[in-house]
Amino acid sequence: MMFKLTEFILTLSALILISPVSVFAKSASLSLIKSSTSNQVEIVLKHDYKDLVGVDVVLKFDPQTIHIISANKSDLFSEFVSKQIDHRAGIIKLAFSNPYLKYTSTSGTLATLEIDSKLNSTSQLDFVFTHKSTVDTNVVDSKARDVLDSVTNLTIIPDSIPQTQAQVLGDSVDSIIAPVASSYVNAHDLVINHPTSPLIPLLAIVGSLVILFNIFLVWQKSKVFS
Repeated sequence: MMFKLTEFILTLSALILISPVSVFAKSASLSLIKSSTSNQVEIVLKHDYKDLVGVDVVLKFDPQTIHIISANKSDLFSEFVSKQIDHRAGIIKLAFSNPYLKYTSTSGTLATLEIDSKLNSTSQLDFVFTHKSTVDTNVVDSKARDVLDSVTNLTIIPDSIPQTQAQVLGDSVDSIIAPVASSYVNAHDLVINHPTSPLIPLLAIVGSLVILFNIFLVWQKSKVFS
């Protein structure tokens, strides 16, 4: 009986050791999805995490071929921390975050871009993304880690978006859509600069109690020698 039990334990241990790690792995991805019926592009977040606190999105585009009219957030994250649309450089920077101890655990549309076509030519809308880099496109968890694994860019084909205001106004449209924020706020840095764990205020309380206890001991010694 003991031999069979030992054999069962060894077999179970071997199965656990050789099981693919990917079964338990979490993932996070961002995709650009063009609407088939309008001039909107959705930024879609898919993930398996329970404690996401922020997302940074950095996109590049050719300002000679497409124009970004607006960027509107969904309710996936509470705050639209920062928004920049630079038509001269062809860069979009968006940052989303949650308040202290509030986490995002669901997937969905992060934001919606409204775009116009300026020329009848194929154009790209691409994420600026380097794996594990915290200075470009990021998905940030409660430990301030960039957990973004992959991105899916978008090729915009001719006639897939209407040629309206941007085509008529040309380069003068830059004066209409100026950067919304004068300085870009990175959601990853925002998490770094704010506590994300209740342990931090607890340690502050314990530290204060230790100081008070030391003051009490000094007072007691002063009474003994007085």
